[in-house]
Amino acid sequence: MEQYARTELAVRLDRVRKEWARAAAHPDDEAIHDLRVAIRRLSQAYRVLGVQAGEDGGKARAKLREVRQLAGEVRDCDIALDLLQKAGLPPDNPALAKVRRKRHEASGRLARLLSKGVPV
Repeated sequence: MEQYARTELAVRLDRVRKEWARAAAHPDDEAIHDLRVAIRRLSQAYRVLGVQAGEDGGKARAKLREVRQLAGEVRDCDIALDLLQKAGLPPDNPALAKVRRKRHEASGRLARLLSKGVPV
């Protein structure tokens, strides 16, 4: 079981690193979604496999949680923009502008976190 846990965690950690680099380079809606999924799967593997986090591990998992939450804000804006555009709002609509600003701000905060590198 221990070997299985190590292998599964390594695979998921590699995926987080790959998606982290991709989102840092090009923070489009797909890259951000894939990063969130990768972090969520790694976090779930830690919980299910009963991996205990030491002090450094706990800090790393807290940072991953922070990135996932911020990526969620960006992703929520992407979904809202898509829905508003499908509803037929003109490009200069104030609602679209507000969501774009919110996404830009959240994306900037996310980019700063991603530039610090993967914490694990």
